[in-house]
Amino acid sequence: HPRLGGHREESSRAELGSAAHASLFGGAPVVYAPDEFTDWRKKDAQLFRDGARERGELPLLARQKQDVEEMAGPARERLVTLGVTEFERTLLWNDGDVCWCRSRPDAMSADRLLVVDYKTAANADPSTWIRSAIIPGGYDIQAGLVLSGLHSLLGFGKREFLFLVQEIEPPYCLSVVGLGPEFLDLAHRKVEAAIIKWADCLNNNAFPAYDVRTHYAEPPTYAMMAA
Repeated sequence: HPRLGGHREESSRAELGSAAHASLFGGAPVVYAPDEFTDWRKKDAQLFRDGARERGELPLLARQKQDVEEMAGPARERLVTLGVTEFERTLLWNDGDVCWCRSRPDAMSADRLLVVDYKTAANADPSTWIRSAIIPGGYDIQAGLVLSGLHSLLGFGKREFLFLVQEIEPPYCLSVVGLGPEFLDLAHRKVEAAIIKWADCLNNNAFPAYDVRTHYAEPPTYAMMAA
């Protein structure tokens, strides 16, 4: 991960999603290449792109500016419909003196009872995105962590966490996905286990990798049923 000193390759479409996110909530500044660069194949264009990334900027081609606006416009309207008014607020709390936790949800309602996180995807169809993104992307853990933080900071309350998912191809369709009670319970248990494990790693200055045994893959139920 870049924050741990690594490097993550960014595709043009992934950076388009990041630019839409920045347009909605702020963050890394978006810079557009001169009109003469119609793609990133030329050396001068690559130098512009790589230099922008090194400065923490999001480089896009000039022709993609309209794409960003076409994505951000409908997403912004949906956020208004959902009733969120506060953006990019940082939550910082101590989880029972075990360790410090931090989260930065994209958007919240003024009463902090609704949290909305914006995601971009190749396919925003709810059934497809739920299966392919939530657990593989750790988004359930993200939701559980944010809700745990709000509970620690503000006490009890019936809060809801929603994902606003938008496709990165025209016409940039949107969907809204929430986590059901059983999924939230699983998320909270994952968060609790992760916090305990993280504290143990910090206390012992030991960060174990994957175990050395061979892991055998079994097909998931939905794949067996579809065969």
